[in-house]
Amino acid sequence: ANLTHNVLIRSSSTDTSASGHSAYLQNQSTATANFNVNYGEFVYLGRRPGSGLPESKSGLAFVSASGSISSSTVRNGYAGVILLNSSNVKLSADNCFADFGAYPAGIFLSGSSYNKLTANNVYGNAWYGIYLDATSNFNTLTANNSYHNANAGISIVSSSNNILMANNSYV
Repeated sequence: ANLTHNVLIRSSSTDTSASGHSAYLQNQSTATANFNVNYGEFVYLGRRPGSGLPESKSGLAFVSASGSISSSTVRNGYAGVILLNSSNVKLSADNCFADFGAYPAGIFLSGSSYNKLTANNVYGNAWYGIYLDATSNFNTLTANNSYHNANAGISIVSSSNNILMANNSYV
């Protein structure tokens, strides 16, 4: 998909419970150029994992995939942007906020390495702002702002060799 200029993707349902009917967006393309979003808005995506529902259906997910999202907004969903076993993903100048599910973060990486997060604003999420987990290694986080999240602004768990430069994180 190559979505550019003022794209709005919104679920018709705001019910993000496990039994809800909220939509989700999942990228499975391994070619970096195959998923490129600029100036998109993603609203009310995802629902709570459970009853066999994979976490990839919790919002805007990259699953063993590559691509980029820039100058976009992800808001009011169960989770923000999720990278599962993905590499070479670029997230830049995005706003991820008001994601209210019991999911770790506005931007969540699990088993995902060699990604670049640059100049993103991540705030007002129910748990963390940016969360790296489960061997998410060799990622670069530069000039991101993470604030007013319920827990830490940036959290790194079971991951190593990540580079953090000039990020702002506060409660």
